[in-house]
Amino acid sequence: MQKSKLYTFLQQLTHKERKTLSDFFCQPYYSQKHPQLSKLLQYLLLHLNTPEKAERQTVFDYVFPGLSYNDLKLRHLAAEVLQHAEEALAAQHSISDRYYLQLQLMDMYRSRKMVKHYEGVSNSLQTLFTRDEQRNAEYYRYQYLYWRNKDLFTENRNQPEKQAYLASASDALDVYYLSSKLRMAAEMITLKKVVESPHQMQLIAELLQAAQQNNRLQYTAVAMYYHIVMMLTEPDNQEHFDRLNHLFTTQNNQLPPAEAREVYYFLLNYCATKINAGQTLFLNQIFDLYRLGLNTQLLLEGHLLSPWNYKNIVTAALRLGNYDWVHDFLHQYQSFLPHKHQKNAFTYNLANYYFFKQDYNRVLQLLQEVSYDEVFYSLDARSLLLKTYFELDEYEALQSLIDSFRQWLNRTKELSKPRQQTYRNLLYFVRKLIQLPYEKPEKRAALLAEIKNTPAIADKRWLLQQIEGNG
Repeated sequence: MQKSKLYTFLQQLTHKERKTLSDFFCQPYYSQKHPQLSKLLQYLLLHLNTPEKAERQTVFDYVFPGLSYNDLKLRHLAAEVLQHAEEALAAQHSISDRYYLQLQLMDMYRSRKMVKHYEGVSNSLQTLFTRDEQRNAEYYRYQYLYWRNKDLFTENRNQPEKQAYLASASDALDVYYLSSKLRMAAEMITLKKVVESPHQMQLIAELLQAAQQNNRLQYTAVAMYYHIVMMLTEPDNQEHFDRLNHLFTTQNNQLPPAEAREVYYFLLNYCATKINAGQTLFLNQIFDLYRLGLNTQLLLEGHLLSPWNYKNIVTAALRLGNYDWVHDFLHQYQSFLPHKHQKNAFTYNLANYYFFKQDYNRVLQLLQEVSYDEVFYSLDARSLLLKTYFELDEYEALQSLIDSFRQWLNRTKELSKPRQQTYRNLLYFVRKLIQLPYEKPEKRAALLAEIKNTPAIADKRWLLQQIEGNG
């Protein structure tokens, strides 16, 4: 049954969720009235890590001892268990949502006209709203449902509170709608830059205009996505980045972690785009964001730091000359890397650290320890070795590396054609740089212009430094 929907469903659950299901199926309804449902679930939970014991015949013999194997009977039972398990977890999720549970109680007491009970739950829910630090779109959706419920409970149209309840419900609904729509607009704009699509996001101009009216930008949930959309549509206007950056830095706790991480990466990507375009002032911005991401753990997903973020953080800090910080960071966060990447990521980035420190012999020693089995480490390590040979004036070794590097690029299938071309351009210009006569400044100027006019070159900044720094 390893490939069944039930088995794969159970495999994806947390330990706590499995315990919840196990307890749920121990109720008399299952253990006494429908024992096969409970037996199947308990058996599969017990053997999630031993799939060889979850073969269909083995499972059937356990659940239906003494009966001849009937695949259809087992399939029907598995489907029924899955349905009950899904309902149990959905109910558990609803109960754990404190807003949802309180709103359900408000509905129940309202329908029964139990005034004292209703007011008790209403006051309790209002206290929850006040104490809640998170103020994302979902918060305002619950606020809308709460005030709308209060309005419906107030049947007398002459009561002054009724208009106040309606106004509060309307305001909350506006914030929920605007923040949700602006968030989707940001996602749509981003996706359309990657994949061509005939789908169009409607009312973006109207949404942006509505967000600016009636002081709606006072709401973090609206303001953040408003500035993201503006940042995406007007990338040359840095004001939107600055406002979003300040807002996020001071109020990211108003978003749940997953959503805060989403906004965080909009900021990082904007900085990276500007840096790649040569606007090095954004190095300070992105470094500050990286430190914020580490301090708030937004960069840690499942308590792990991706090797790509590890590398990007090191690169930004090295370019700013924060060498001591990098040394500490490399060792402090090595254990947060995925196990299969730990040695390679640490060793390569430590080599890059020593490259910036101009300890080129140490770079060569460390690069010998980098495994070239993974394509991107192979790419990074070859590039760093290339620059190190150049800095050491090891031109014979450099020529040999250029040839082997080009052959490797021709063989590898894991890099896109545009990515391959950026490294072919690097090899081309390094070879021209080696052959450049120092006594002819006009040729140096011509090569400098050629590099500047070639848009896609790996390590372009380093190449330019070799000419401009020695010219």
